[in-house]
Amino acid sequence: MKHLFRNWFIGICYCFPLLASAQNNAVDSLLQHLSKKIKDSAQVNLRVRISDALRKAGKPANAMAFGREARALAEEIHDEHGMAYAILCLAKCEDGQSNLDTAIALYNRCLEQFKQQKDLTGQGNAELGLGNAWDAKGNEEKALEHYIRSLHARESTADSAGIAGALVGIANVYVTTRQLDNSLANYLKAYGMYKRQGNKTMVSWILNNIGTAYYDSGDNTHAIEYFKESVTMKKELGDSMGLSTTYNNLINIFSEQKDPVEACHYAQLAYNIRKGGEDVLAFAFSSNNLGMALLALNDYRKAAIYFDDALQIGLKQKAYTILATSYQGLARVHSAMGEWKEAYHQQDLAAAANDSAFNIENRKQINELSARFENAKKDKAIIEKDARIKAEMAESRQSSLERNIVLAALLGAMALAFFIYRSYRQKQKAHAEISRQKVIIEMKNKETMDSIHYAKRIQKALFAGEQLLKEKLNEHFILYKPKDIVSGDFYWAYGSRDRFLICMADCTGHGVPGAFMSLLNISFLNEVTIEKQITRPDLVLNSVRNSIIHALHTDENGGAQDGMDAVFCSFDFNAGKMEYAAANTNFYLIREGMLHTSLTDKMPVGKSPRDHIPFLLQVMELKKGDLIYLLTDGYADQFGGAKGKKIMYKQLEDVLLKNAHHPLTEQKQILENYFETWRGNLEQVDDVTIIGIRI
Repeated sequence: MKHLFRNWFIGICYCFPLLASAQNNAVDSLLQHLSKKIKDSAQVNLRVRISDALRKAGKPANAMAFGREARALAEEIHDEHGMAYAILCLAKCEDGQSNLDTAIALYNRCLEQFKQQKDLTGQGNAELGLGNAWDAKGNEEKALEHYIRSLHARESTADSAGIAGALVGIANVYVTTRQLDNSLANYLKAYGMYKRQGNKTMVSWILNNIGTAYYDSGDNTHAIEYFKESVTMKKELGDSMGLSTTYNNLINIFSEQKDPVEACHYAQLAYNIRKGGEDVLAFAFSSNNLGMALLALNDYRKAAIYFDDALQIGLKQKAYTILATSYQGLARVHSAMGEWKEAYHQQDLAAAANDSAFNIENRKQINELSARFENAKKDKAIIEKDARIKAEMAESRQSSLERNIVLAALLGAMALAFFIYRSYRQKQKAHAEISRQKVIIEMKNKETMDSIHYAKRIQKALFAGEQLLKEKLNEHFILYKPKDIVSGDFYWAYGSRDRFLICMADCTGHGVPGAFMSLLNISFLNEVTIEKQITRPDLVLNSVRNSIIHALHTDENGGAQDGMDAVFCSFDFNAGKMEYAAANTNFYLIREGMLHTSLTDKMPVGKSPRDHIPFLLQVMELKKGDLIYLLTDGYADQFGGAKGKKIMYKQLEDVLLKNAHHPLTEQKQILENYFETWRGNLEQVDDVTIIGIRI
């Protein structure tokens, strides 16, 4: 997760930035001039300034209270100018609390007032706020539109600080849309302006964002350089909260680079800053981060302590996102320690926490749907009433209709005779045309089938090669049965000196659409693992998910949720262990006659309500003789048998356990025979893929 500054940016771009302690001093100074007896524009402005200072000092409730006082007083004395700034103040408070829809409504309201008053400074502030709010909602197009309007307004007033703020907003959008050159150009312009103004606080944050832009483009070397420069400046300024944000960026980079010692170092620094602070949720976030870093160092028991600390805060605050991360961390701890039952339990709790978070975020949408349902019922009543009226009108016309039937029958008989004669003449022409069209259709079908068969050759060529599998695996089989020549299932592999990577995936759809998705996803896997040298399973799935969402423009396509269910495994045969990450897909391990089912994240590799949640890395110790079966859902979902029901996973597990002692080549034949016998004369419902591996 990248850390650009945005909400904090709302607080510091309207005036010269102050740290929290300085803001508290500013509040104390302003309160000395506050009067409830005097009612004038100066008192309105004073309350606006107090509200701004309180918000920047991290006291949102108090800030809102003074913002409302400013608004009420401005309304009482008919101060339109003060009213606009009071509303702007409230908008920033709502924005800072992530009440984005309310904030947008308030920003638009004060913007209209600023336009009526021809106040370009106010317009620039409101447009900037709208840009920030739309950016937070994920609408980059609207955010960029408002940032550019803010820039134009600032340029009209030669407001250099405001111009720099708008440039930062524009650059943030370009980071999100992965336009590195544009983002850096705007950041550097803002950097130069803030540096000339002597605004070291903003310079330190610009350095952080430049680092984020490089990080997002995959250039970790430059990213680390700018993050560390930002850290140096923040230390000079005493900006501890800013330090924790940049530390989090460094944690992400060193985690991806598989440098757990450095990741743990920065996680500890961020944790120390947040510990004892007023923002308990930020502390819980840092505690989870430190737990993950210790987990990577295999310090399981210490990691569990930090996950549990975050968990207690999450339970107390009902912070379901924090809870989900804590439960996931504890699941990984118990999994690494071989405590499978407890690992499953923690994973279920993580899924429940994710569901709760999702339900809260979407409660408003559910209420809107309920309202639409009520409106639909009213519409239905109107339609039924119209139907009754039409029925009564039809009944009144019935008698006249009967009189016309006889006449219509006579006319129909005459018309029938004419059509029979004309049909006879056209029949011979039609027969000749049908014969010609049949030949054309057969040719087109042949061309289409030839193209699909050729596509099958291309698709299979991109799958894991048999030579590589023989070199890296002791004993294995692949049962691969596409439903429609080409397949949405695929298996991919890559081998290095000390690692063997394999991915089994089930893409959205089957046949030609599924095959297109498989080719796209294979290309993303090659890009991430071979070009970017990312091989840790959870990071691979995170990166591929981002590529799928970006490539398919899911927001523009109405939220289409194309992607894949997959399991990605990394074998270290020398160390005798396997790392894996799974998306909506389980695999089986048979050890000493017992069948175990793997953990999985209940979300796909693609657009989904949980696409902001990172995939979970699992670690499993391997023993000689272990049997691992990677599979898609096509086998278990096949209909057949005496009652036309699905095979289901329970029967598949029984077949695997019963025949685990056989060589894998025989197991493949047993599985295929069982599948075809069960299917009988019924159509195959989905692509089928199973890979068996003996350690």
